[in-house]
Amino acid sequence: MRRRTWALLGGALVGMAIAREVSRRRARSHGADLFHDRPPMRHQALSWLARHPSQASLARLRDYVAWEPIPMLQRRGTTILERMTRVLGQGDAA
Repeated sequence: MRRRTWALLGGALVGMAIAREVSRRRARSHGADLFHDRPPMRHQALSWLARHPSQASLARLRDYVAWEPIPMLQRRGTTILERMTRVLGQGDAA
């Protein structure tokens, strides 16, 4: 292979590695924001988790719904938890 081909391949691999790390950090950040002091941050974290269902998110949402002091956010969390439970096939949400 020519030098340019190797450079392009190397650049693509580095780009993919960086994108994966950014994605991983972002997911961890949104999970932490679920218990943030500010309600808008919790709302944003709920929206993100709703778009990215996973087993880890399901467990985190169960803890969140039990903890959330604001009824509106608690209802939203419960709705997302029920929907995610159906999507992931985990039986009862509560």
